[in-house]
Amino acid sequence: MGAEQKVLEFNLTSERGIIATMIRDPRLRREVATKHSSAAIGEPKHRVMFRALARMAEENLRWSEATLEDLAGGEDYGGPRYVRELLEEFPEALPNVDFHLARCRLDSTKMRVVNESMPELARLCGDPKASGDQLVAAARRVLAIAEQGKASRRIHTPSMLVDQLYESLRTWRSSTGAHWPTGFPALDRVLTYGLAPGLLSMVAARPRVGKTKFITCLMRNQVALRRGMHVGAWEMHPLSYVMSMVAAEAGVGVTRMVREAKDLTDEERRAIHRVGELLAGDDDAFSIEENPFPYLDKSKDRWDLNGPNLDHFESTVAEQSKTKSLFILDVLMKMIPDRRPDAIAAALIRVRDIALKYKVHICMLHHVNRDGADGRPTLEHLKGAGAIEEDMDIVLALDRPVLRASSARRRKMRDTLDVHLLKQREGVGVFAVRYTYDPDHARLEDEEVVDELELDREDREDAGGAGALD
Repeated sequence: MGAEQKVLEFNLTSERGIIATMIRDPRLRREVATKHSSAAIGEPKHRVMFRALARMAEENLRWSEATLEDLAGGEDYGGPRYVRELLEEFPEALPNVDFHLARCRLDSTKMRVVNESMPELARLCGDPKASGDQLVAAARRVLAIAEQGKASRRIHTPSMLVDQLYESLRTWRSSTGAHWPTGFPALDRVLTYGLAPGLLSMVAARPRVGKTKFITCLMRNQVALRRGMHVGAWEMHPLSYVMSMVAAEAGVGVTRMVREAKDLTDEERRAIHRVGELLAGDDDAFSIEENPFPYLDKSKDRWDLNGPNLDHFESTVAEQSKTKSLFILDVLMKMIPDRRPDAIAAALIRVRDIALKYKVHICMLHHVNRDGADGRPTLEHLKGAGAIEEDMDIVLALDRPVLRASSARRRKMRDTLDVHLLKQREGVGVFAVRYTYDPDHARLEDEEVVDELELDREDREDAGGAGALD
């Protein structure tokens, strides 16, 4: 063995050489025992011999197998036969003992971990007769067991959960808390976590009620709060969102911008320009993606039709989450071509995993079933209600009573948008907020909390009114 010898990780040859050298050379035995401890040795029986040989050096005892056995104190050191095997394997003292001991100290730490968690692999590493195939097979068995045990990483004991609670309280105390506001004051008072990362929320409504306008208002609020967001504009053109945001801020209706652009006053043009420059000045404020799914390769697995779309969505989140923490999907079902209940459930599990993995909040827009066209929307009216009700942390349903009212009452009513909190996992579970609705300017104004009993009375008055919308 030359000076250039390298110690392989988990290779016990060097440990055997060090022990054999301490047996053969009294000077090196004293030198090694003075500079190093048994902590540098990984194999248990080698540690027993190291300690015994160190005592031998300390007490100036001559080498003998009987003395080694006596100093081992009954601990397993491999026995006289193993000692003779070491001396036969290393007929001369090992050069560069300090170098090998320094390397062995690192290896010993690794070996202790292996001994504790992978005993079969550790035994084979210590067996000079073990073949490479045996080592590879043992390592593969360890990996297979680790793969099977992945689910156990999600198991939390009471002590772990209490520690997490204390850590969360410390974090919330030193910041704004766990609540991430929507920007709608009444909703923020009752939503326990708001749009916090790792959670899923849903905004559901019938067609024409105003899902996208509500989301546009939410976007304006988030821009004001300086929270980056990404919108999957899978049903509307991206320009529609920007036009609504500009209309709301500039006070120029969308209809006027589209149909009467040539008649805009100088003041209106300046207002539009001011808002446009404000939005264009921060590209991290939001991003809007057109529907990509018609252009993706279709899945060849008929049992995983949703897979390619979900893969694309995750890659988008992975990239955009560097600057965005809120993701809005308009609408969810554009991403899920396979509408079987179990396929929807599997897709939502994947979406939740993405929210947790990248620490983002995902807000999904969704349609109400046609049988929910009459009366206020409920959880049962959601398409795919079973899986959605189970997986959402927050469910908001939108309703415009004027669209359901009788023609006689409709003429007397102001156009309002009711936002119903149908579900949240912690906190208030039933709640409603009413806004004056101005769709042309994409504004929700005059926020007021509505008594559910009052809404029941309105529904009774509207019985037999407008009927289905679509």
